[in-house]
Amino acid sequence: MKTAQLLLAAALLAGTALAQQGAPRADMSPKTPPTDAIKAYLKLTDQQATDLQALRTSLREAVRPLARQLADKTKTLREELKKDPVNATAVSTLRAEINDLKVQISAKRDEYGAKSRKVLSGEQLAALDALQQALSLLPAARQAIGLNLIDIPEGLAGMLGGGRRAAGAVPGIGAGPTAGPASGRRPRI
Repeated sequence: MKTAQLLLAAALLAGTALAQQGAPRADMSPKTPPTDAIKAYLKLTDQQATDLQALRTSLREAVRPLARQLADKTKTLREELKKDPVNATAVSTLRAEINDLKVQISAKRDEYGAKSRKVLSGEQLAALDALQQALSLLPAARQAIGLNLIDIPEGLAGMLGGGRRAAGAVPGIGAGPTAGPASGRRPRI
């Protein structure tokens, strides 16, 4: 039962957690994702929630110029690859620059992740570790759903790729893998 609760909490956060790993768009939306589930799970105080949101905003501001450069370089690379003949030197340079920008963005995420974890107590960090472990079970849970071994928890049908049973569909039909947060693809934020 505890594992099921952790899996449910992980699934609720999967989109947000995985989205933060993807390459950000230059036009990142200022919309704040819901935090009620994580606040309840980690028993965050209002001040902690405010501090975490402020760190998230700071990260977005720090990453925004890098994300714009990444988008520009990626567009330029696509244009270079369409040319005939392809300029191998330009393509190689652009790929190196794109990789460097991705490394810089990843470093910023790591930096702000460390700052965010400092907001939490030891008990909250332990609960966060359990959540991370539960998140690693998400691919197995998706496959178990696809094999009709478990049901999709109510409210998570869209996130887990289908609405079988949770939305009244025929059990065992149409619950195969889909592209989404649990598919291993890295969504963009």
